[in-house]
Amino acid sequence: SGATIALMYSGEFGQPVRRLLGKVNPWIVGVLFLASTYSASQWLNYGRPYFAAALVGASMCRLKFAGTSVLRSRALAYVAEISYALYIVHPLLAHTWLGSGNTLLKYAKRPLLFLAVFGLAHLSTFYYERRWISLGKRWAGKFATHRSVAPETAY
Repeated sequence: SGATIALMYSGEFGQPVRRLLGKVNPWIVGVLFLASTYSASQWLNYGRPYFAAALVGASMCRLKFAGTSVLRSRALAYVAEISYALYIVHPLLAHTWLGSGNTLLKYAKRPLLFLAVFGLAHLSTFYYERRWISLGKRWAGKFATHRSVAPETAY
């Protein structure tokens, strides 16, 4: 859904579709998102990723929307930068000692789990993944300059 919103925003589906995205009311979509998050109803849970994507898309198209400044904050930019590592590290640590115990003990250890997940995600992003990404870019640049030419075949 996020990729579709990005394509709509960039105008890949045409300007009428982008204008339609700009007409989405972020407040209504935000209420639907919150309702899907806190609702006991199962059917509303299926809409959560689409409501979130529509909220981001509508916010991007309405720069004067109050939530836009929050979405463009440095804190959320940082979370976005380490989001893949958070996605990978969180379930691994949630099944360790930090995520074990009865309900009270688990919630007492939650701040430690939070710190460990964010700390490992930061280390992974900035000291591991960036090296591989940089290497991949260097290789891509190297191979882009050496175009391979297929041999001509005569029939």
